[in-house]
Amino acid sequence: MKAEETAASIKEFFNEFDRIRKGDVTPEEVAKSRESLRTEMIQSFTGLGGVLGAAAALVEAGLPFETLATDAAAMQSVTPADLNTLAAAALRSRWCAGARGRQGRDP
Repeated sequence: MKAEETAASIKEFFNEFDRIRKGDVTPEEVAKSRESLRTEMIQSFTGLGGVLGAAAALVEAGLPFETLATDAAAMQSVTPADLNTLAAAALRSRWCAGARGRQGRDP
């Protein structure tokens, strides 16, 4: 990848952060995110290793197996307003504060 392409990609990345910070998550983006999460959840159970890995993660977190059904159901009711609120909190997080310092501007 060339330096110009990298710079343009980074600029677009920060433009997306600016857009999200303004609370501009659309219903279409919510639907796409919902479907992506659903697909990832289903794919995480591929094969015995996937099933055991998912079960182990729940046990390690101290969560019941019903958590999977609860999470799947909850994903269906997420709204753009919900994601806009969560995004604002995430962009104020400690991780983003570190990125801000390294880049010289808000992520």
